[in-house]
Amino acid sequence: MPKRTKPLPPIERLQELFAYNPDTGALILRVKLGQSDAGSEPGYLNNIGYRQVYFDGKIYSVHRICWALCHGKHPTGEVDHENGNRSDNREVNLRHATSSQNNQNRRLSTRNKTGIKGVFLVKWNKETRWRVSVGHSQGQYYITHFQCFGQAVKHSHEMRAKLHHEFARAA
Repeated sequence: MPKRTKPLPPIERLQELFAYNPDTGALILRVKLGQSDAGSEPGYLNNIGYRQVYFDGKIYSVHRICWALCHGKHPTGEVDHENGNRSDNREVNLRHATSSQNNQNRRLSTRNKTGIKGVFLVKWNKETRWRVSVGHSQGQYYITHFQCFGQAVKHSHEMRAKLHHEFARAA
């Protein structure tokens, strides 16, 4: 089931409350909002690194507000941080994405032991092999086995580039 994003207030309300600098990614208050004064950068970093702001009784993600202010319309899907830095809200770093594309651009898992996305050591046919697993298009996986780690890494990079295009992230 697709993840639902919280609808933003109307663009006019966002423009009334905030100014956005697309070069720096700063969202600046036009008016006093709660404890924050006009001219300051509102909000806080949540526990997973996204900047959030509270107003009109709800918490909103700053990157979605920035994208809406920059484009003059609400994002219809997710907003991806191209460089993986969740607090970098510059226009050049924000792009519209599907949930699948956003997942393709994820960082390397902290549980990964090889340093390469989708490459891990497995027992296969009574031998140890390097498995390459690349997710694509709602859970389909392309799985291949290699004896050589270098070949597995090369294949992983090639498959991510082929399947994920501009959302491919090697590590």
